Amino acid sequence: MTEQQGFAADRRVRQHRLLPLLVIPVLFLAAPCALFLIRSSDVGGVAIPRIRIEFDRGASSSSAPTVTNEPPPSPPPTPPSTAPPPPAVEVNSDEDQRHPPLRQLTDQPYSLGPAITGYDERRAQWLRDNRRFPAFVAPGRPRVLVVTGSSPRRCSDPAGDHLLLRAFKNKVDYCRVHGFDIFYSTAVLDPEMSGFWSKLPLLRTAMLAHPETEFLWWVDSDVIFTDMLFEPPWDRYSAHNIVLPGTEEQVYVVKSWMAINAGSFLIRNCQWSLDLLDAWARMGPRGPVRHKYGELIAQALSDRQPYEACDQSALVYLLVTDRARWGDKTFLESSYCLNGFWADIVDRYEEMRRSPTVPEPGRQQWPLVTHFVGCKPCGGDDATYDGARCRRGMDRALNFGDDQILKLYGFEHQSLNTTAVWRVRNDTGGPLDADDVELGRLLHPTAFRATNS
Repeated sequence: MTEQQGFAADRRVRQHRLLPLLVIPVLFLAAPCALFLIRSSDVGGVAIPRIRIEFDRGASSSSAPTVTNEPPPSPPPTPPSTAPPPPAVEVNSDEDQRHPPLRQLTDQPYSLGPAITGYDERRAQWLRDNRRFPAFVAPGRPRVLVVTGSSPRRCSDPAGDHLLLRAFKNKVDYCRVHGFDIFYSTAVLDPEMSGFWSKLPLLRTAMLAHPETEFLWWVDSDVIFTDMLFEPPWDRYSAHNIVLPGTEEQVYVVKSWMAINAGSFLIRNCQWSLDLLDAWARMGPRGPVRHKYGELIAQALSDRQPYEACDQSALVYLLVTDRARWGDKTFLESSYCLNGFWADIVDRYEEMRRSPTVPEPGRQQWPLVTHFVGCKPCGGDDATYDGARCRRGMDRALNFGDDQILKLYGFEHQSLNTTAVWRVRNDTGGPLDADDVELGRLLHPTAFRATNS
């Protein structure tokens, strides 16, 4: 064999070896085309029957599949539906619940719940049957429930939730010192009673749930206690069922809607109070009812514009228009700050410390309540005052109240403008021997009140 013939033979061998390698890619390319031809309904004018395998779902799993050459039946047309489309889901980011339809003026008047009669007799019987829970914890000292709350939604201002937490801590401190119970709500119990009006269903619910409570004390979330030792003079209110900050002249003569403030008031747990809440709440449903009562209130009061009714102006309206029914049991308190306006107070705390009044029964040493009316701790566009100014004032009020508690532990804020504290009293060998009257009340509040009542 010549050298050229040897080279030709080697090429033929290599070509035979490469042939299977070329066939495999061709098969991979041809397979999809074949599948396409099989699935097509018409190839070259020749109809290729469809093959559909159906399983008898009523038979056992061992049944053989059925092969048919018939095309799949088209689904029957859907008959037009006569039912209304499903209502769109309303997402309420504020209260996470759907608002009911707006109450119209032609609808039944709003009610907080079923009418309650004979409540005083039934409550008295309950107290007799449950002597472990007396309505008066000491002679002349009623059992008190402080009721407060805030919106269920988060604050839009990042600092708002922290301020609300500190304000709640302030209320807890005050209640602990005086032996009061406290209830904090973040729920809107009735969507019709939104905004400031939400306190009314909450108060009614708390009354019925706590028959052992003699007085409920409503305080707004932006109320701060700034005299931690002062307690309202309960004996002064023995013949009254509601205590409001204000004067008779401003309510009955001037007829001003700002004659009182509904951000801090005391209300007795009794039938009279339930009736008042019912009459008060009729003006509160959001929508046309609230707007209509706003017009009526504007006609009866001297300085109220005809916008929608608020809880405060509505209460003044009841006192002015039906004094015979509601006025006799209403005590208008002006001898101490049941509601103190923050802008007149927060910059005078240092001066108050330098020249304090002598604590006496029924006399406050400092403003009992500093109320941040017009401020929105959570943020919002409806604030009356600058947010930075409000936050500074709230920090000062909270630190001023907190200092009266920290003093028990020997500490005090370095300044009302900072949260930093320092030690102001050295511990002695007898830390429980507190001769100071203030320390005695803070350290042993229950025993102190029992021996000094």
